[in-house]
Amino acid sequence: MFKTVLGLVAGSLTAFAWPPQLIRIHRHRRADDTAWGYLVVISVGVSLWFIYRLLTRAISVIAANAISDCFVITVIAKKFQLHQFPQTPELTEDQ
Repeated sequence: MFKTVLGLVAGSLTAFAWPPQLIRIHRHRRADDTAWGYLVVISVGVSLWFIYRLLTRAISVIAANAISDCFVITVIAKKFQLHQFPQTPELTEDQ
């Protein structure tokens, strides 16, 4: 029982560490301070933990990893949505 509670608490803390980042991205309408490398590594890591825990049937960690995956995917989607592409200068008639 203790291991299950410990897993649920640990999973909840790591999964719900994401909403503050999502709120910040939403409020500031920018995600350029969130590194792509970090997002790729964390999403692959969490996904692999999810698969591992499915194979070992650890329900508390499966739920936590599924929630974390949802948050990471949302951050990645917002980063794509808000990605600032370099603007090309508009040409005037003189050019």
